[in-house]
Order: sequence, then structure tokens, then C-alpha cells
Amino acid sequence: MRGGIVKWFFNKLPKNEDFDPVEEGYKGINEPSNVKIFIMKILVATLVVIVVGFIIKLIIGVNYKFAIWDNYMWFVILIVIIPIHELLHVILLPERITSTNIYFGYYRGSFYVDYANDIKKNRYLLVGLFPLLLLTLFPIICISIFKSNIEILSKIALINGMLSCGDIISFFVILRQIPKGAYVRNKGDVTYWKC
Repeated sequence: MRGGIVKWFFNKLPKNEDFDPVEEGYKGINEPSNVKIFIMKILVATLVVIVVGFIIKLIIGVNYKFAIWDNYMWFVILIVIIPIHELLHVILLPERITSTNIYFGYYRGSFYVDYANDIKKNRYLLVGLFPLLLLTLFPIICISIFKSNIEILSKIALINGMLSCGDIISFFVILRQIPKGAYVRNKGDVTYWKC
């Protein structure tokens, strides 16, 4: 599992056998069940699309029409955005992409990036929201500045907003359960922390 430059997994998050949370004084957080996460992702993705679509419509005016299947560009943007979204998580991690502590993967309909080392809570939160800020908020700001329907920007904002649903859920779970100044670390699907 270790070694190489980029590690891809088409399975669950890898469990770092070198990391023993109990022995090293970490505490686990209460993770939502897979069913609850699935339902929350659908709700959050829907809410994000409604909010982002409404904001874009307010900026552009009544001429903006939201039609999800109006052309092939939705699919093209989705395929291009997924790796960019994941790489944006990585660039804020404490180590370079070539680190043996960084994993990329796909499991149960979601792509993920995992960092197998300690990271400060605030940085962890920023890593989680960075793609949302850059690929959803920034296009909305550009649309607001130019005050016109720049179709590709509105599609990027909407698609990335949907892709960020898991990041948004994770953000609020970490924000609520882990104290300020703590270090965060994952082992498989479970998130641990210690001060």
C-alpha cells in the first residue's frame, strides 16, 4: 500500500497500520452512518444547487434558465472538474503530492483524497472547503463582476457545488466535534483527533 508517487484506490479508504490511535492518545469522533451520510449528501447537494442557482439568477436576472440537460457541456465539465477538485484539496496539505502520505481513491460513488498524517483542525477545514471556494464561489464572483450569463462559469459553480456536498458535511462534523487547536488524522473511514 505504501510507496510510489500517486496511490489510487478503488476501495475503502486505506487503513494505515502504522497508526494506532488508542496507543498514540487520539480520540475518535462520532461518524454518521453510511445511510445517514448518503441522505445528507443528497440533501446538501440539492440545497447547494438551489442556492447557487438562485444566486446566479439574482445576479444575471430573469434571462438565466437552469436546464440541467441542455447540452453536452455538463458532462464535459463534470469529467474535468473531478480531478481538479481533488487536486485542490491536495495543494493545501502540509506535504507535496509526491508524498507517500497522500492517497487518491474512489469508493461508493465518491472520489476522495486521504492524508495519512496529522493536520491542524483549521487547516483540515480549509483543505476541505478550498475547492468549494475556488470552483463555486469564485465563478459566482466573476459572474457578479461581469453581470452577464457566462454559461461555463455558472455550470462550473453548480457542478462543483454538487461535488462539494461531502466536503460540506465533513466540515460541519469536524467543526462541531473537534476542539480548536487539535490535530486531526484519519484511519480508514474514522476520523481521530488529539490536542
